[in-house]
Amino acid sequence: MLLMRKPNADFIASTMQAQRTSPFTYEAVGWTRERKVPPGFTETRWRAVIGSGEADLQRAKLAVADYRMLRLGWIEPVGNPEPIAPESLVCTLARQFGLYSLNVGRIIYVDESPDHFSFGYGTLPEYPVRGEERFAVALDRGTNEVTFRSEEHTSELQSRVDISY
Repeated sequence: MLLMRKPNADFIASTMQAQRTSPFTYEAVGWTRERKVPPGFTETRWRAVIGSGEADLQRAKLAVADYRMLRLGWIEPVGNPEPIAPESLVCTLARQFGLYSLNVGRIIYVDESPDHFSFGYGTLPEYPVRGEERFAVALDRGTNEVTFRSEEHTSELQSRVDISY
């Protein structure tokens, strides 16, 4: 949803509530978990070594749980933070070219083990693209490296764009 002004907390909360039970904007929900890219979607992957050892893995898990990967200056998580769990909403506010974009997605899955933590969320109506994004941190016991991964499978912009005040 494109906005001319930065939305206030009440507007963000009502938008999230309106999207809570909305259907996903694509079929084959959950394909980032299986790392399959459906026809017509573009895959973007990013991977970085961010530390080593158990302590760095635990710090990385906490950072992902706090949505720090979505705090980039031009985009930030907004609304009341919901726990990273299936059905929870992820809401971000981006600012580009003098406009704000309020984007709501829903968490589809969470995978956690002693050496790994990841979750994937999918786009809901009014999101400017359709698809899924997956964030993961993992410890490779062989190399002791802690990695962060971001995978995005998206398709064209939504055909409907609303600009609101």
